[in-house]
Amino acid sequence: MLFAFSFRSVGLVFSCLLATTFAAPASAGTVSGFSDSGLLTVRGSDFNTTSVPFSGGSSNASATVSNSGTGITASADYAYTDNAGGAEFAVNNLNYSLMQGSFAEYFDSITFTPTSNVTYTLAGTMHFSGIFGTPTLSVQLGDQATPGVFIVNDFRQASGTSNATLNLPNNDPNNPLTGTLLSGHSYVLTYDIANDTNLSFNPGTGTATASASLTLSPQGGVVVAPLPSSLLSGLVLLAGLFTLKRRTAAV
Repeated sequence: MLFAFSFRSVGLVFSCLLATTFAAPASAGTVSGFSDSGLLTVRGSDFNTTSVPFSGGSSNASATVSNSGTGITASADYAYTDNAGGAEFAVNNLNYSLMQGSFAEYFDSITFTPTSNVTYTLAGTMHFSGIFGTPTLSVQLGDQATPGVFIVNDFRQASGTSNATLNLPNNDPNNPLTGTLLSGHSYVLTYDIANDTNLSFNPGTGTATASASLTLSPQGGVVVAPLPSSLLSGLVLLAGLFTLKRRTAAV
């Protein structure tokens, strides 16, 4: 008979539909729309400034910039990873070598959109020693839907010192280094790590080391998505066949 079939065969068809429709894409990531615009800059006592773009996108990268003939250099390692298990942006081994009256800075503005609710963790540290300088460490994190309102807005500076360590605060309720970012919201993270030795009146060398990172961890749970049209059509067809079989059996 044309419409004779078993419940077992129906279950097999339904299982195949599910398996085909809900196979998770291998390239699924924790964020979408990631972009950044990093800049590594040095300036000599002659105010000659040299900058290089420094943004690795979805890969690792290294950059070095120097002020010709002055011995002033800045270098850093950059890394960005993103997969279904989480995402991380990090700048490591950020090193400045400065002379009297010089300046070095790493600045980066990062935009991203979580694909699900995530827990963020921020970190940042800087140590400076040598000739007098003004080390600065600042970070801002905000939702683009509310310009000027920041989740984190922290600024650290030590003025006129030859030995200082700056860290993002761990217990500041106004600047939580960990918390929740919402799925589908576009966020902007800004890091600024700089040191200025213009306050130094003695010749010599100053060195700075620093690092900064943002880690995003999915909070888990099942994301309920609308049923695709192919699966809906299959379910409608199966329901119709069930109804027809019952009517045929009753005759």
